[in-house]
Amino acid sequence: MTAAFEFSETRDDGFTLIESIVALVMFASAFVVAQYALGRGMQSVRIANGEAEALEIARSVLQSAGTSEVFEDSLHQTGVSGGMSWELAASRYKPEPPPEAPLKIGGYWVTVDVNWRDSGLRPRKISLTTLKLFPSS
Repeated sequence: MTAAFEFSETRDDGFTLIESIVALVMFASAFVVAQYALGRGMQSVRIANGEAEALEIARSVLQSAGTSEVFEDSLHQTGVSGGMSWELAASRYKPEPPPEAPLKIGGYWVTVDVNWRDSGLRPRKISLTTLKLFPSS
């Protein structure tokens, strides 16, 4: 009885099961890494857009502060804009040390805090402070 199988030294039969599994694992690993990087990039873009919107709200509130109302000591206002809450606080500027001659200008420190939650529901906050000057009487 003779063997019916012949082995050739060249492989024209295609990939083996092991080679196919290794290739599939390599492809899956590359796909998972690419998906993770893309997800992190999109999250960073969302955070940056939220910060840009909050900065624009804070600038707008700071710019309009003192134009329609008269500043008072301990002025405090709150509001909501674009789904973000903001808080404005003003306090009188007191120079240190007091000058010998009376000042012809006065001022208020004005601070705006904008609070919001990002898509991951983490609280975020941006704060801007400026000194608003006006002629003193």
